[in-house]
Amino acid sequence: MLQDLTSESENEAQFMKVYENYADGIFRYCLFRVWDKELARDLTQEAFCRAWFQLAEGKDIDNLRAFVYKVARNLIIDNSRKRKDVSLDQMLDDAKISLPATSANQVESYVDGRLLLRSLEQLDEQYKEVVMLRYIEEMTPAEIAEVLGEKANAVSIRINRGISKLRELING
Repeated sequence: MLQDLTSESENEAQFMKVYENYADGIFRYCLFRVWDKELARDLTQEAFCRAWFQLAEGKDIDNLRAFVYKVARNLIIDNSRKRKDVSLDQMLDDAKISLPATSANQVESYVDGRLLLRSLEQLDEQYKEVVMLRYIEEMTPAEIAEVLGEKANAVSIRINRGISKLRELING
């Protein structure tokens, strides 16, 4: 009984640490995939709830961060099956992304950012996802492999190919 309580408190501490450290990243990941702030918040909350329930049921989770990303990814996939596709321009407009810049450098950064987002949106889904996880969420190829259920070597190759394709799109 005491061991169960210790294990439970360890799980809770581990979960809270992951939540505090990665909730913003999970939200960003969801937002970049669904382009809707409220939906991204809901998906983030649901991902953490499902992870908590798995821990509470005693499931042994080696990498809780990767597990939460995997749950979020599955929720995003489920959600995308329920809705129709919308263009990136429409999503940016719906998100009410406006030009906050006041200096020339800020305007240039904004334009570069939009170009990058448009180019990223044109990538095949298999490349877009790994590039986002690697460079936006700063996950290692091994963590991405765990999220996707693939080998780290295959993920590394896909990241490199995705970056090459992204360069081609940006450079025309």
